[in-house]
Amino acid sequence: MNAVAASICRRRTKLQVKIPELLTTARLIIRPYEEEDFSAFHDFLSDSEATRFLRFTPEQKTPKGARAFFDLVLESYTSIKPIVALAIVDSASTAYIGSCGLTPLADGTGVEC
Repeated sequence: MNAVAASICRRRTKLQVKIPELLTTARLIIRPYEEEDFSAFHDFLSDSEATRFLRFTPEQKTPKGARAFFDLVLESYTSIKPIVALAIVDSASTAYIGSCGLTPLADGTGVEC
């Protein structure tokens, strides 16, 4: 992490975050989640290897819990404190590949990417 990103992370509690509409590379599109992403999102949460180092609760990995978390993310996009969770999709096929975002640190001192 570079010094600017580290500084932003340390000041997270004072930082207002704007969710980007679209980030693109030659191979990837990074964008806010859309309703059509739910099935792939749930498959991702259900994959114990894919989420091994992530902080999802066992409840969030159930169909009901995944739906509740997904809806919370979508609803947060229009709030003053959005959840920074974005879908990563293949630019050629638009197939869901994964997720990226920012997660608050447990001690409240910043975020991790």
